[in-house]
Amino acid sequence: MIPFKITFINKIKRDTVEISYTATTENAQSNIMFKGSQVFYREYLNPVAIANGWVAIRAIINVLNATPANLILNQVSLAQSPNREVLNLPSQKDFETQITENHLINRVLNHQDDNHQIIIDTKLIPELRIG
Repeated sequence: MIPFKITFINKIKRDTVEISYTATTENAQSNIMFKGSQVFYREYLNPVAIANGWVAIRAIINVLNATPANLILNQVSLAQSPNREVLNLPSQKDFETQITENHLINRVLNHQDDNHQIIIDTKLIPELRIG
């Protein structure tokens, strides 16, 4: 199994919201394995879809579906927007729900608790970026 991470960087401008992400292996080489971005024009945007983090979750699922099963998502770093009314991070609960509903448990770090329930160990890590 090869661990990898996804890093999100966002840009909010007067007319657009851009969400960019890069998936890289977590080994000595840090190979880029997937890049994506989406630009939303605010005039035509459903603000709820961006404000609740749903776009980021869909991007994560897209990466997991497009990469081989031997790659395991170790962490997700998400740039926290200074304007959370426009763009906010997904919740850990929503992330875990979507991973489970999309049958992607085997693509994230996980373990079983004492009751044999699967616990997702891959975490969403907020990062405050200036600029």
